[in-house]
Amino acid sequence: MSHYDNDMFSSTDAATTTDADAAAESYDIRKWKLGNHGTRPSVDIDALRADAERNANIDDDLANMLEQAAERLDTVNVNDFECPVCGLSHGHSDDKHDIRPTFNVEASFAERMEFAPNCHCGVNELAMLMEFTPYIIPRMFTDDEKFEVFVGMMPSDEAEMALDLYYHPNVKVGTLNNSLSSTETVFALRDRHIDAMSDDQIIWATHEQIIEAARLPVQQSVINAFKDYTDRLSNVRNAANNAPIPSDTEARIESIRSDLEVRFE
Repeated sequence: MSHYDNDMFSSTDAATTTDADAAAESYDIRKWKLGNHGTRPSVDIDALRADAERNANIDDDLANMLEQAAERLDTVNVNDFECPVCGLSHGHSDDKHDIRPTFNVEASFAERMEFAPNCHCGVNELAMLMEFTPYIIPRMFTDDEKFEVFVGMMPSDEAEMALDLYYHPNVKVGTLNNSLSSTETVFALRDRHIDAMSDDQIIWATHEQIIEAARLPVQQSVINAFKDYTDRLSNVRNAANNAPIPSDTEARIESIRSDLEVRFE
């Protein structure tokens, strides 16, 4: 099991603590490493400036040195870096893949994650964690309120059906007209006619039709929340699919997913 904080996931429907959970108590994620790569120490720019202010009029030379160091750190441009967690080398700045500004991930949530929030490994971990959204207690995104109406309905059968229909290979979400009427589209989705369709057959459906087919409340607030959540989930998954990770990292994330699936089955 992963070394997430004990209050990371809801205990509802959770399995009894396993030996793996107990072993994780002594597992320090900040020391977890791939090969010989460990965590780089971080420098708090605000702390440097605070120290400079405290030393003002006491030791001006030290105060000036601290202020200059803070200014240099504040303007530094990182052109390449190596992930301190998975060891992946990047030939670009260290903010290109940062899930915090890119996907509005809460900084406090990113701190709870096992992998680096500004590396491919963090993007892949986030995609995995979003599969367990209804069980996660801490606020994941700074704009959670956009989809809290839909997330609040998870993990019901209806919400799961809506997501299954949305990501079904024979369903495309959009407004392109089918030969079917809106009502016929809803019933085709609800009766799972899509499961018997060939690979080259497509049913176009709107978010509203999917919500109705899944027997969720057909209200604009629910439709909007469903659209916002699936947009975020799709964007994260697409980013993860385009962010290759070392095989050891991939195996670790798959191991965490498997453990969580067992825990919340």
